[in-house]
Amino acid sequence: MLTQTQKEGNAPSKMPIALIFFGPFVYRWLQNKTKKYMITTQRVYIEEGIISKKMNEISFDKINDLVLSQNIIQRLVGSGNILILTASGKPTVIKDIEQPHEFKSAISDMIQKKPK
Repeated sequence: MLTQTQKEGNAPSKMPIALIFFGPFVYRWLQNKTKKYMITTQRVYIEEGIISKKMNEISFDKINDLVLSQNIIQRLVGSGNILILTASGKPTVIKDIEQPHEFKSAISDMIQKKPK
């Protein structure tokens, strides 16, 4: 007859299953929580990364267009993606930013206020 300890020892661990299921969500949440955005009078700064950091700065002079996109889930939770299109041709994507309309408006306002 098997004891309770022997029965539990043969049961598969639920921890790997939980990591496989919840791991991507936790990683994505950490990515979003470690992102920092700053708008100054001359440029936009984007800092991101969990372990290693990447900092990108975009001068308002280089910005050609701003595109806001939201899927259904982002609309429900109030987040969205902003594409910053520059003359270099490679867009900078700011993913899952909270209050995307306000962020896009703030950049647009600063671009319009900048003396030419």
